[in-house]
Amino acid sequence: YIDSYTLHPDGHALAMTVRGQLFSMANWEGGVLQHGEAGPVRHRVADWLNDGERLVAVSDASGEDAFEIHQRDGSADIIRMEKYDIGRPVQVAVSPKKDEVVFTNHRHELHYINIKRQSFYLLDRCEQDWIRDVSWSQDGRWIAYSYPTTDYKSRIKIMNVRTAESWFVTSDEFRDFRPAWDPEGKFLYFLSNRDFHPVYDQHHFELSFPQATRPYLL
Repeated sequence: YIDSYTLHPDGHALAMTVRGQLFSMANWEGGVLQHGEAGPVRHRVADWLNDGERLVAVSDASGEDAFEIHQRDGSADIIRMEKYDIGRPVQVAVSPKKDEVVFTNHRHELHYINIKRQSFYLLDRCEQDWIRDVSWSQDGRWIAYSYPTTDYKSRIKIMNVRTAESWFVTSDEFRDFRPAWDPEGKFLYFLSNRDFHPVYDQHHFELSFPQATRPYLL
């Protein structure tokens, strides 16, 4: 019943949501810690902030979804950001450098939150479907994500978070998804369904393309 899990920035611990409750635990030793209210409260899409000492998660403690900041050792009160209309978040991505979070929601929107400044604004919106697979560059200046263009196609888009300028970096011909930056930020890896190697079906006597996905480098 693990809903989501994410690795600590240094790799030595996990944060996870299980049956709607928020936990963190070391990989090899130490006890499991529970965060936030127990009982009829659901936590979702948890992640570590860049310092590795705090967690961000979505909670419906007040009846509506809102982001919460939890200190892992419990030394500070929970910070609940209720003044933003965030919809229903689908994916959360945390900056590796600053207290910044971008998230996608059920309205096909991509939003930005600066936790320290308490600023919140819309970065992008897609008419077709959910924006997916948001990935930060290592310098914390850029994000890449999968932007659906039809029911069967999507393009990789990159954005400068400081200026909100964005560019498509793949064509509108295939389904491109799961972008990931290389450590130096010079290349972008992604998966794409663009390999057309037909395979014979032994039951239905037809040709199909069951192995169309390959990794690519941009």
